[in-house]
Amino acid sequence: MDTADLQFEIGVIVQVSSFSLGQLAAGRCIAGLGVGAMSAIVPLYVGEAAPKKLRGSLLVLYQVQIATGLFLAYAVNLGTHKYSSDASWRVPIGLQLAWGIFLFSGALILPESPRLLLGKGKEKEAVVAIAKLNEAEIDDPIVSEVVAELEDAIKQENDGGKAGWLECFSLRAMSMLRPKTLHELHTDHPVWKRTMNGMMIQFLQQMNGQNFYYYYGKPVESAFNFSDP
Repeated sequence: MDTADLQFEIGVIVQVSSFSLGQLAAGRCIAGLGVGAMSAIVPLYVGEAAPKKLRGSLLVLYQVQIATGLFLAYAVNLGTHKYSSDASWRVPIGLQLAWGIFLFSGALILPESPRLLLGKGKEKEAVVAIAKLNEAEIDDPIVSEVVAELEDAIKQENDGGKAGWLECFSLRAMSMLRPKTLHELHTDHPVWKRTMNGMMIQFLQQMNGQNFYYYYGKPVESAFNFSDP
């Protein structure tokens, strides 16, 4: 997570110090790769590390923060768009550094994912991480319960053997790795359907036209002679 955040910070620095379109585009690409990595890592970390009672709320909060960030970005742009100097775009871009530093600082105090630690055979470190994340003592029953759940999930994952990217489009169902219950016989679906479900969510999110408005809303409004309120 810290690596992706540093990449984002570097991209922002390249952008805010730009004196050519090429440099600005290069900085945008670097920062975009960092944001893309964090967009995948952060929800995964929350899903693996957050306590059960907070997991759903934190994942919802992740999406809320994205919308809040867009709102704040528009507010900053509104406040600087009348500047006659290049501060009109350097200030909004440069302010991203503050959020990147905030994220980097927060990530430093978070423990490693317990699931990752158990997968590497580091059981003691995983127990300490689980206790810290649940604000409990190491010998607390909830810690043992979470360890048992994670170990069972890792065992099921390992029982399926090593898998490549093509496994994402496999015809087999997830429950084929273990004995099926009656409910699973009627509800479990092939892996490829789960993959396509996730892909279509991302695809339709982009195809609904929101990004067109974000990037080209102002030129369209100007073409139709819409004035500022």
